[in-house]
Amino acid sequence: MFHLHGEQKARYLDPLLSGVKRYCFAMTEPSGGSDPARAVLTNAKRDGDSWVINGSKLWISFFEDADGVLVFARQTQMKDSTSISMFAVEKGNPGLIARPVPMLGGMMTYQLTFDSCRVDELALIGTEGAGFKVAQQELSTARFEIGAKALGIAQRCYDMMVEHAKQRIVFESPLSEKQAIQSMIVDSWIEIQQHRLMLYACAEKDDRGEDTRTEASVVKMTCAEMVGRVIDRAIQIHGATGCTYESPLAHWYDNQRMSRIYDGPTEVHKYRVLARRLLA
Repeated sequence: MFHLHGEQKARYLDPLLSGVKRYCFAMTEPSGGSDPARAVLTNAKRDGDSWVINGSKLWISFFEDADGVLVFARQTQMKDSTSISMFAVEKGNPGLIARPVPMLGGMMTYQLTFDSCRVDELALIGTEGAGFKVAQQELSTARFEIGAKALGIAQRCYDMMVEHAKQRIVFESPLSEKQAIQSMIVDSWIEIQQHRLMLYACAEKDDRGEDTRTEASVVKMTCAEMVGRVIDRAIQIHGATGCTYESPLAHWYDNQRMSRIYDGPTEVHKYRVLARRLLA
C-alpha cells in the first residue's frame, strides 16, 4: 500500500481498504522459491505503454478467493534482486491461466501461467526493480502472522491435552497422574510461554516502526517448529482419538506441517537469513 501513487490509489488502495478487492502473492516458481534472486524466471517486457508478462508461478495460495495477483517478474537477464519488479494482474486477464494443486491438510494452491499477459503501466507497483524490496516488507508481516497462528493452535492443543489427561482413566487413575504425560504437558506449557513472550516483544518492536526482518524470521521459524511438537504431544495423549479427522488435532497436524516450509523453510531462515545477518 505504501508504494502506490496517484491513480494507483484509486484503482488498488481504495478497493483494498473497503474490502471490495483482495490480492494474493505470487513469487515462488517451479524453479524454486527460497532463492528468488536466482529462481524468478518469469519476465516482464515493456511494449509501448504496456507490460507483457510471461512465465509460471507455483504453490500460490488464496488465489480462489482473490480478485487479482501480485506477481514478481524479472525485467533484465541479471540474476539479482534488483532486476525484479512487482505487477498487479487482475484475475480475469486472458493471459492468466490457473491450475489448482491440492496440498496436505486440504489446503488448495495454484500454478499460475502467464502467457503474454498484458497489463498497463499502472499495474507496476512501486518502481522498476524494487519488487523484491517491497516483498521483503510484506513477508515480515506475513511471518508474524504465521507465528501468531501457530501460537494460537498450540495453546488450543495444550488446553485439549490437559482436559483429556484429567478425564481419561487408565490403569485405575487419570492420565494426568502419569509422569510421562505430565512431562509432555509441562514441556508444551513452557514452549508456549516462551514463544508467546518472544512474539509479543517482536510485534511491539514492529509497531514502533523498527526493522524486524530478523525477528520475523525467528518468529516464523521457531513457532512453526514449536507447534509441530505440541500437536504431536497432544495426539499422543489422545491416542487413536487424536488421529481421527473427527478431531481438530489431525487437521492441525496436516496443516501445520506445511508451516515449516512455506514462507521459507526452517533451514533457509536459520542458515541463509539469520546466520548471515548475525555473522555479517
